[in-house]
Amino acid sequence: MKKVILTVALAIALFSSSAQTFQAKTSGGGFNVESGVSTDEAIKIGSYTYEVFTTNKGSKYIKLVSTKTGNEYPLWIGEPTKHTFEGQTVYQMQSGSYCIYVIGKSGNPYAKWLDKV
Repeated sequence: MKKVILTVALAIALFSSSAQTFQAKTSGGGFNVESGVSTDEAIKIGSYTYEVFTTNKGSKYIKLVSTKTGNEYPLWIGEPTKHTFEGQTVYQMQSGSYCIYVIGKSGNPYAKWLDKV
């Protein structure tokens, strides 16, 4: 009886450890910053000027470099409106949200989201 219990316990341990397999996480296959096409437009944010790129679906973005990783990433750009806030042009995103672009502590710009009143 002890042999049967030991054999069953060993089989359970063997099957449960081999049933789980793992692999390294891969990045989410996010947006490829290099896939865009220049619009021949530029956007001035603070004292910096950035070239504007477009995707094949018409979304616009600028290329930024992370100060932590050194990797490029997109900052999505809305359509400029005739309005200003704190001396900056207000942009409207496709979702209907409004923002201005300001320079952050890292030296890279970011969207400061606004509430429409």
